[in-house]
Amino acid sequence: MPYTITTIKLPSSASCVRMAGNGVISKEDAEHALTIVGRRGSMFGAPILLLTQQMKSLSKEARALYATNFDSGDDMPWCGVVVTNPLIRVAANFISRASGYNKLKMFSTEAETVRWLDERARADAAKAT
Repeated sequence: MPYTITTIKLPSSASCVRMAGNGVISKEDAEHALTIVGRRGSMFGAPILLLTQQMKSLSKEARALYATNFDSGDDMPWCGVVVTNPLIRVAANFISRASGYNKLKMFSTEAETVRWLDERARADAAKAT
């Protein structure tokens, strides 16, 4: 399976979806991931930690699916992406720009990504109270 999807706890105790990609991500792989993190997904709204270090590429169809399923809505989750591959960086930028998804940020390490997601989760929790 090109994605290993688990749930972790951020330092603030907020749940976070941790998705580690591997190889080439196909349309079918993206469809499966969206059953978890997409609008009707079981974990929709939870922050997403996306690890791309082992990914080679995203298919055109996968990019299109992500671009049409993430938008600028206030209910969209925060997404921190660990990117080391320039091709994946280009794909993530494309998805973010094409969809208007403004809650995505790229990082070079998992630790800094977790810190950023935790800050967002704490700020969201403070707004809710």
